[in-house]
Amino acid sequence: MARRGKAAELAKDAKAHFGVAAPNSPTVVQASDATLIWSGPDQFFVLSTGGKHTTQMLAPAFSGSASLSDQSHARVLINISGDKVRTMLAKLSSIDLHPTAFPVGAAAATSMDHTSVTLWRGADRADGLAEFNVLVFATFAESLWHTMLDSAAEYGVAIAHSEELAQRL
Repeated sequence: MARRGKAAELAKDAKAHFGVAAPNSPTVVQASDATLIWSGPDQFFVLSTGGKHTTQMLAPAFSGSASLSDQSHARVLINISGDKVRTMLAKLSSIDLHPTAFPVGAAAATSMDHTSVTLWRGADRADGLAEFNVLVFATFAESLWHTMLDSAAEYGVAIAHSEELAQRL
């Protein structure tokens, strides 16, 4: 999160460190080894695998422009796809997920079934199916997960392990 009056400096530091401009609107930006997810004005999440961007590693690059907070164990990432994914998500959220309203790279800080989440649309899978990601506080993840399973039950559900997702991020 940018420190007061340091939004432009944060953007400059993000560009220098990640090689891409940080998201300044509800979008997701893909860097070579991290995903930057807009989470509010002048703030974003850094999602990476293998501890490449720990708070300690980022601190020198952002010491003057941002306040950092490690969220590694505070949130759970749920990745969803399928031919009925929009219909299932529509049961839980008021966001318009039509491809013209919520294209690849769109993000939203919203709620699903009364639970605060960060939702974004990932790149379509190789089979053409849309892919969505939900970042939710760990304490609410199990409840939301079961609600999602209930909402998707009529369409069928297949669950993959997180290691498979980590290889794609």
